[in-house]
Amino acid sequence: MNPQEMTKERKKLSHQCDICKKTFSNKGNLTVHKFIHAGGKQYHCDICGKSFSQKSNLTSHKYIHTGEKRYHCDICGKSFFQKVHLTSHKYSHTETTFL
Repeated sequence: MNPQEMTKERKKLSHQCDICKKTFSNKGNLTVHKFIHAGGKQYHCDICGKSFSQKSNLTSHKYIHTGEKRYHCDICGKSFFQKVHLTSHKYSHTETTFL
């Protein structure tokens, strides 16, 4: 299986929001998502005003304003704001799963 096929396989989604029909790969992400519909965006960026339902998402978002890219590819040196983007990027180098 090539990296693109592996990505598609991982993205199979089985948990659907009954309000907006957005789908998620695990039930926990769906539960967090549902706070959006309940007006649960209680964390606000003091720089741009964007709101988030989770404090960790606000923390990650703030790095956009500083320009700091904390996650670096040890293969090619490319940098990313979020670890999940680095993990996805690494699939472009090999078929091995990096978790």
